[in-house]
Amino acid sequence: MLGSNLNDGTSNGSFVPLPYNKENFTLPDIAHFRTDYPDIPPDITDLRAMGWAGDFDNGVGDFPDGAYLGKADDGVRSPINTALYIGREFSWDSGSGFFSPTLQIPSAVVFGSLPTGVKRTALAYANGNDDQAAPWRTLLFCPNPAAGAAHYGMSAPHDSLLLDLFTMPVVEPYAISEPTSTAGRINMNYQILPFTGIQRSSALHALLSSQRVSALPDSISAIRNGNETQIAAIQSNTTRLRHEIDAAETLAQFETRFAGGDLFRSPSEITRLWLVPEGQTLANTPAWWNTHRGTGDNLRERPYTTIYPLLTTKSNTYLVHIRAQSLAPRTGRVTGEYRGSTLIERYIDPMDSRLLESAHDPDKRSLEPLYRFRVLETKRFAP
Repeated sequence: MLGSNLNDGTSNGSFVPLPYNKENFTLPDIAHFRTDYPDIPPDITDLRAMGWAGDFDNGVGDFPDGAYLGKADDGVRSPINTALYIGREFSWDSGSGFFSPTLQIPSAVVFGSLPTGVKRTALAYANGNDDQAAPWRTLLFCPNPAAGAAHYGMSAPHDSLLLDLFTMPVVEPYAISEPTSTAGRINMNYQILPFTGIQRSSALHALLSSQRVSALPDSISAIRNGNETQIAAIQSNTTRLRHEIDAAETLAQFETRFAGGDLFRSPSEITRLWLVPEGQTLANTPAWWNTHRGTGDNLRERPYTTIYPLLTTKSNTYLVHIRAQSLAPRTGRVTGEYRGSTLIERYIDPMDSRLLESAHDPDKRSLEPLYRFRVLETKRFAP
């Protein structure tokens, strides 16, 4: 029985041994599986070799890896130092302080575990051949699937566009969001034109610092699948499983886009960018994932699940700083000065009569003409 201590601020994911009876494979009052292998026919030993994408989810607690539809966060914790996706401890208690209105579904990225070709694919429809189905393939909401660039979701149109059909309100620390509003979200297009020398990426640095990339290295795959000969190696294993994100390396992808005169058009585009683990570079991150093949599709997409709903590509609130002077006629002498700031919001009134007209179909007509502006706050700087 193995676990991983993810609460240690220094080791941040070191393996720790738990009592394990090698004679009868039992623990008191705890039932567990003997393997974490996905539940597939024994003659299939390599999903990729079968021509499939290999999108499996890491099982929770005692459950093996497999084809799941996503596990909601129920606000629970393990009573011992056991990792959620590594240890085999089956007992979970309610955790204090874990509640959130968006607990079970932070965003539509959790749909990334939905299968897309279990029974039939576009090719199977075209050829009328059911044998051309593609099991073990799900929606793609990350740039690093097990199948790499060969994953079907990499082809246009990208699966991430489906995320634009859903929205999650910003509800913490209070109910911030209003209909058609982006209040409470961070603008990915942080570059200011023409003042490109001003960096406005602080908010994104803060967001990325609160996230972790979970990855299971190849070195523990045998350990997770019951190789009893590696107990000694486990006891000295200090492999990190949860990695902080290098914000500077990650945001280099933003800077490259801005330098090319481009911008982000949808916050769902974040799922196509690499989240660079601390200690790695943007250039070697793809190769780094090739050494963490035991990581399930749910863990690969998990950080995007919580990052995506906090982003936008079009701000609705603007803080305008003002410095104005009045000049005397002909002399140009300064007779008065005002310095201050005004917070302006661009918004749509849900009761706007134009919006209520049956002829106004938002799927066919732009909402831009419906936007209004209002002043939320005015401050005068004195002196």
